[in-house]
Amino acid sequence: MFEVIAAAALLRKLTPELRVCVVNVTDLMILENEGVHPHALSTEAFDTLFTPDKPIHFNYHGYPTELRGLLFGRPRLGRVTVGGYIEEGSTTTPFDMMLVNRVSRFHVAQQAIRVTSKENEKVRVYQQELNAQLEGSIVNTKKYIVENRDDPKGIYDTPQFHNFHNPAESFWNTE
Repeated sequence: MFEVIAAAALLRKLTPELRVCVVNVTDLMILENEGVHPHALSTEAFDTLFTPDKPIHFNYHGYPTELRGLLFGRPRLGRVTVGGYIEEGSTTTPFDMMLVNRVSRFHVAQQAIRVTSKENEKVRVYQQELNAQLEGSIVNTKKYIVENRDDPKGIYDTPQFHNFHNPAESFWNTE
């Protein structure tokens, strides 16, 4: 959940034209189709929570296939993407594990930009630049981890959202 919130703060800074909604699902059984599990949401309730027509990305702490199985049978699943554990490579730090599994804030932000650029002209115009900037953050963070055998300082600081009127001011506060 932390990486999703960090991604939302990062997106707000990089592309304020993009609006995101973060939903923390603590009971995965709500994702099942109504009637399959007592906690499962009706289609209407699911659409109220996740919207009926916008892209959805789940950044899951387990295997993506598990989450896809819970979502199976829901309408309009073509708009849903799932990131999660992929069992590749070795890691040196907790954040390195997120980078290897492509579930870091940078990867979540890239996914948001990729899917929303199809419908949001303002995001589409800057898609390549934004993706390159996020890819640079991935490379630089990985380099820092390899060189220092530690996560970058401040990487786990809680993101702060501010309503600045001056777009030149930073939305990301690590103090």
